[in-house]
Amino acid sequence: MHLSPLTLQEMNLHLDNSHELTWDALLEKVILLAISYFCIGTELWFLANSKSEKDKGIYSKDDSEKW
Repeated sequence: MHLSPLTLQEMNLHLDNSHELTWDALLEKVILLAISYFCIGTELWFLANSKSEKDKGIYSKDDSEKW
């Protein structure tokens, strides 16, 4: 993920927020929210399994970077 700083002109823009209330924008936000919950749930599941499997020595810290 690459971030770039905002310029002063971008900070002073007065945009109309009515485009945020369209069906497509709302649908995009719902889809992104669902994907976010899925990703967080998957990461939590891997962390829970790695703690329980840690005693058996099946997973290593390097493996978690590949998931």
